[in-house]
Amino acid sequence: MAQLVAREAARSSPASPAPPRDQSPIPASTISVKASDIGYFWPGMPLKDTERDAEVIERDGKTYYRDVYAFTNRVRMAALTRSEAKIIRIIDTCLRGEADQWWNYHYFYATRAALIQGERIEPFCQALEERFRLSPTEAYTRYENCKYTVDDVQKRRPIGEYVASIEYYTKACGIISNQPIGNAKAVILHAWRYLDIALRQDIDEPDTDDIDVFIRLLQRKQANWYDKFTQRNTPQSLRETTIILGAS
Repeated sequence: MAQLVAREAARSSPASPAPPRDQSPIPASTISVKASDIGYFWPGMPLKDTERDAEVIERDGKTYYRDVYAFTNRVRMAALTRSEAKIIRIIDTCLRGEADQWWNYHYFYATRAALIQGERIEPFCQALEERFRLSPTEAYTRYENCKYTVDDVQKRRPIGEYVASIEYYTKACGIISNQPIGNAKAVILHAWRYLDIALRQDIDEPDTDDIDVFIRLLQRKQANWYDKFTQRNTPQSLRETTIILGAS
């Protein structure tokens, strides 16, 4: 009887708490790395109409970088949470187009081997930046031609992408360092000035120096732009059919 009581007491008593699980972060050295985790560097990548002037492209579930600094920044950020040695081993699989040709045909074997057999990613990033940075003249030409039009609205081009392109070109051509009103202000004013007048007419000249604040303002406007200008892109025959059906 005493044994039965003891068994019942043990069964009804609360279970001992499980030992706490180890909450320490997973070591970077144990995290696998694939090219798709980082993205692909493809300078001169052919663009669709909806991707005009874009430096970072999302297509078919993959991220492509046309700008070398956008790509090397992504690589450096990946190295904060992953093993640099593992990134180096697969980094050549992230290269497309001219970048792939440069790596395989214009680089001495010994130099390639030294880069990919090292333990740090920085030498590779610096070599890539040295080869593929825009010339100041080309960057300035792109800066001057960077606009956002009604056609861009109809093609659903993100407004943040437009501002980011201007920011990159101003840095690449070096003009922002001579702007007395500040680098961010120079980007904001250019982005505002080169909006199509049909889009800019209800946006006062910005007085902010914060690019993120300005982008959020444009994004709020963009929802209305989509509604306003998408109708104009609808074929006339379809609009007439809609009207007739509505009348009946």
